[in-house]
Amino acid sequence: MMCVIILSMKNINKISIIISASLVSLVAVVAIFGIFYAQDFSDFLKAQNFKPSEKITQITSKINLTDRAKTIFYATNPRVLSSQDFNSSCSKLVEKSTILGCYNDDKISIFDVENSELDGVEEVTAAHELLHAVWNRASKSERDRLSKEIEENYKKIKTPELEKTVANYAITEPGERVNELHSILGTEFSGLSSELETHYAKYFKNRNDIVAMNTRYKAKFKSLEDRAKSLDRELKKLKAEIKQETTDYSNKLQSLNMAILLFNSRAKSGYYHSQGAFNADRSSLVERSNSMEQYRNQINSKVTDYNSKVVELQRISKQIQRLYDSLNSKIEKVDGIKSL
Repeated sequence: MMCVIILSMKNINKISIIISASLVSLVAVVAIFGIFYAQDFSDFLKAQNFKPSEKITQITSKINLTDRAKTIFYATNPRVLSSQDFNSSCSKLVEKSTILGCYNDDKISIFDVENSELDGVEEVTAAHELLHAVWNRASKSERDRLSKEIEENYKKIKTPELEKTVANYAITEPGERVNELHSILGTEFSGLSSELETHYAKYFKNRNDIVAMNTRYKAKFKSLEDRAKSLDRELKKLKAEIKQETTDYSNKLQSLNMAILLFNSRAKSGYYHSQGAFNADRSSLVERSNSMEQYRNQINSKVTDYNSKVVELQRISKQIQRLYDSLNSKIEKVDGIKSL
């Protein structure tokens, strides 16, 4: 038996109105979604299609990102690049200064640092550039709120080195002060305000691990540079002492030689009328001569110490230069030889 439903024109109009209203609501929802979540959706799609290299996978694991941060990171197509590719990808910034990473056109490039002594530098760089991508995605109201917190924290923790870095960014990247501080504070300083810590916690599960990596690799430079400065001070002090004592020794030796000549002259001329007087003057000269020998040995010991410290300073200077060369993408290795 067939059941036939007959709708009146009035009912059809009602259904049409309901369908039209539903479509309008759906379009409105889609429009709202597009306005507020378009970037998130775009990041999700890009991250899903991104195939990380082994090195990017290792870096991602070490900096311990939240799911949200990992999505943003992968959406930026992060790459660890050798000198030539890195310089090409970050050409505008490389021309101005030595850099380890860049964020251009929503893409992250990281310089491949091959020196194992600087373990952690690529991870810190990746986290730094990721925070640029985060800043790029923040709304104006969020940036305004964060800017106040960042500036207040900067005033409390700034160091001469940090002030120098910020001043350099004013030259190489004018107008990006707060953007850069947002990345620097997030990867290099602990003990920030609760507001900033809450903000960074959205992206790093343990931000202090990244700060520790930064501290460790920079400590390589600091320990060597501190020793070099200490050696330089010691060498200047030794040099002054050796110069002064050598002059003093020369004057005293000249005086001693003249006294010996006088003694010999007197001995030959019959000046001494008793053996006791002769022996007394002779003993005095022998004592002075022995004292001069000790003085000469003291000076020679300082000269040996000076030369040893010069060799150490030269070795440390070369070691420091190797570390800096490892971070300079403008230096390429050609058959094991570094060249500009």
